[in-house]
Amino acid sequence: MYKSVTADNWREKQKAFKTRKVVFLVLALLCTLVGPIFGGNIVGLIIGITGVTCLPMIFILYRNILTPNFNSAVAAAQREEAEQNRIRTIESGGFEFPVAEFYEKCVKEDYTEFEGAYNQKKIKMIADAILEANNIPAEHYHVYDSPEMLKKYLKQGRDMTLDEETRLAKEKAEAAKIPHDARLRDKEKQVIEFQESLKNAYGHEKRRLYIEPALKTVTDQINSFRKMKEFEGKMADYSRKIGNKNTERSWAVMGGIAEGLAGPAAGVAAAANTMRKNEEARQRKQDWYDIADQFERDSMRSRDWDRIFALEEKQREMQKELDQVKLRVVFDEIDRDTIAKSLEVLEEDVHARHNESPLEISVRIKNHFKPKNVPENASFMVDGTYVCEVYAGKMLVDSIILPLPKDGIPCGGEDVATGLCGKYATNQEPYTIKLKPNKLWVMEQ
Repeated sequence: MYKSVTADNWREKQKAFKTRKVVFLVLALLCTLVGPIFGGNIVGLIIGITGVTCLPMIFILYRNILTPNFNSAVAAAQREEAEQNRIRTIESGGFEFPVAEFYEKCVKEDYTEFEGAYNQKKIKMIADAILEANNIPAEHYHVYDSPEMLKKYLKQGRDMTLDEETRLAKEKAEAAKIPHDARLRDKEKQVIEFQESLKNAYGHEKRRLYIEPALKTVTDQINSFRKMKEFEGKMADYSRKIGNKNTERSWAVMGGIAEGLAGPAAGVAAAANTMRKNEEARQRKQDWYDIADQFERDSMRSRDWDRIFALEEKQREMQKELDQVKLRVVFDEIDRDTIAKSLEVLEEDVHARHNESPLEISVRIKNHFKPKNVPENASFMVDGTYVCEVYAGKMLVDSIILPLPKDGIPCGGEDVATGLCGKYATNQEPYTIKLKPNKLWVMEQ
């Protein structure tokens, strides 16, 4: 039996002390107020001083000494009471033994069968170590490490493991039934968005959608480089202007003025000081000229201008190509299905670089279309987009727009159409694709 220890006794003592404190405070107050009235001059003064002195002393005593002691005693009693309740819970078998941790350690040590004296002792040692880690008193180990309880814990651990394995297997099976979003890098997101932007493009528009963004990128690069060269030129001019402000003064004139005002000694000192300041000005001027020269060299660096000229040449070529696209003939009278029959898929491939990455699709296509009633020296090509359905086994992973190459596929030639699929599957089935013509047309090359 445990002695019943609670915080009630301490609370009762504290309550009694509070009562006494109130009595003392009242008496001290009476002494302070009534003493001077009824006790005469000297006696009243003594009583009043005693009351005034007792008031702060009682407050300090209660606030700084007695109250903390009582609070600490109450907290200690509460802790002891909580510990006694914990021990009673442990004695009655109410401690929740960590079965998962116990079984995991048994599996790690390869002691999962409660057979043989050696295995039984090892399993008991594992259980005792867990009890010790949970601050269970050694005299109560027998409640939890008896052979019957250890067998029970092992069985519960096995059941929990099987349940977890079943749950994981079920989750994996469910996950395999649906496609998952791939982890896309910024460039891959841009490719997929561009593919979708071509869905309704026809004729000249498709080529324009390829050329215009690239032309804008080149133009921005040119403007950026030219602004940098302009900045370097301006900094060279600015540095020279600052350098020119560092002018020199005539030391002879300054010395003569000082000599006239204060005598020969002052003239010599003024001349020397002026010569020193002139030297400093020359140095500052030269420093700024050096900075200006460096900026000028940077602004005239040949490799930078070679790059600008190369970009400008590329810009002109792209602009020329964009202008020529508008002049190419599109045969609207040839229907999509007729064109589709003339395109042969030679090879197709779908793969992912790694888990959770987008699927890379490539399709090699042969163009057998032969235009009729056209000049012999003219060349034509087939251009357009497909709807590409991606499957993993029988499961549809995604449907994307797969564009033919930027310049289409020349009649009689072949080329590879490429695209990205932003989803993937986990069912371990091989990927396949089905192509359906979206928009196809014949166009002058």
